[in-house]
Amino acid sequence: MKKAKSLMDGMAGYLALASTAAILLILVAIAVGALYRALHLSISGITEITEFLILIAMFLGFAYVGHTKSHIKVELIVHRFPPRLQNLAAILSSVMILFFFLAIMYGGIKMDIHSYLVGEYKVAIPGIPVWIIRAFIPIGSLAAILVAAVDLVKEIADFIYKRLP
Repeated sequence: MKKAKSLMDGMAGYLALASTAAILLILVAIAVGALYRALHLSISGITEITEFLILIAMFLGFAYVGHTKSHIKVELIVHRFPPRLQNLAAILSSVMILFFFLAIMYGGIKMDIHSYLVGEYKVAIPGIPVWIIRAFIPIGSLAAILVAAVDLVKEIADFIYKRLP
C-alpha cells in the first residue's frame, strides 16, 4: 500500500506540474491574444490553442486534486457523522468518483477514436490532429481513476480493520 501511495504521490505531482505549465501557457496565450486584438489581427488560432490548454490543465489537474483531497467535500454534514459512518461516506464518495471518471474516460475515448478516424484537424492549428489534444481527456481520467481506486482500497481496509479517523 505504501508503494502505491508513493507512486500516486509522484504521478499526481508530475500531472500537477504539467497542469500548471498549461495554465502558464494560457496566460501567455491571453497576452498574445490581447496584443493581436490591439493590432486588429485575427485571434481564432489563439482561441483554439487556449481551449486546448484549458482542457489539458483541467484533466491533468484532476489526479492531483483527488490525491491531495482538495476537491469539494460536504464537511458540514459528514463531520457530524460517527467515525464508521464517515468511513462509509468516504467509500461511497470514492465509488462515485470512480464511476464518474470511468464515464468521462469512456466518452473521451469514443470522441478521440472518432476524431482519429475522420482525420479531424483544427484550421487555426495546422499539423496537429485534434485526437492528440483530446487524448488528455482519457489520460487525465485514468489518472483520477487510479487515485480514486487507491483511496477506495485504503478506505475499505480502514473500515474492515476499524482504523477510523
